This record gives sequence, structure tokens and C-alpha cells, in this order.
Amino acid sequence: MTKAKNISPAQMIDSFLRRVGLGVAAVGVTYGLSALEVVLPPKEAGYVDTAQLVLSILVVLTIFPAFVKFMLARKRGVCKSAEDNSYMAQMFKEAAHHAFSATFITLIILEVVSKAIKPAMPVHFFIDIALFISLSFFAAMFFKLTGADDEEDDWEDAGE
Repeated sequence: MTKAKNISPAQMIDSFLRRVGLGVAAVGVTYGLSALEVVLPPKEAGYVDTAQLVLSILVVLTIFPAFVKFMLARKRGVCKSAEDNSYMAQMFKEAAHHAFSATFITLIILEVVSKAIKPAMPVHFFIDIALFISLSFFAAMFFKLTGADDEEDDWEDAGE
């Protein structure tokens, strides 16, 4: 209990960014489900629609409390100096750079695929695919880049 109250600004930022990473992954899956909904029969598409709603609610429940806590800490001036120095913030930026590159590659591939394979598919299908790949790639890169740090923390905790 006292650990949560005595959290440092850097730990607060790290926790917030991890939740944002999870939220981005869930939103990416939601876009993937939206693309899947186009190719499924109506009955199964209804199940996918329900799954999208559940994921959307989970994203809000995961990120909103951390966002409010983070914004209140920023308003009080607690987190302002720690934001740029945070390891997680640097990894978040690096993952965004990788995702940006992956987005362009995805758009080029989807342009070729949309003309060659399925020109009759609706435009939002290809947009959903691009968003799914971009957001999922971002989340995967973020957790890959920060995964080694998490393993070190777990090892240190186990040794105590």
C-alpha cells in the first residue's frame, strides 16, 4: 500500500506509458476485428462487433484512470522534469519511429494488394488493415524494447 503512495514521477510515467501501450494494442486489435468483420458472414460479424465493444470499454477502463492521475501530477508539477528523462518515454518514441516506418511499408503493400487481389473490397477495409498493422506493430515494438527492462526488474525482485 505504501509503495503505491510513494511512487516516483518516473515510475508514474512508466506505468502510464505501459497502460497506453496496452491500450494501443487493444485499439489495434479492434481495427483488425473491424477489417475481419467485412469478410465474415453477418452472424459472426455480430460477435466481432460485440468483441469490439468489449475491447473499447477495456481500453477506457485501463487508460482513463492512469491518464487522470498523470494529468493531475503534471498540473501539480510533479512529473514535468521526469517526462523526457524516462526510459519508457524514450522507448515509446523509438517504438513510434518503428511503427511510422512500418505504416509506410504497409500502405505500399496494401496499394498493390488492393489493385491486384480485391478491388471490390470497401476502402475502410484497407484503412482498418493499415491501422491494425501500424498500431499492433507499435505496441509489439514498445513491449519488445521495454521487455528486457521488465525481466531485469523481476530478477531483482526475486533476489530480495
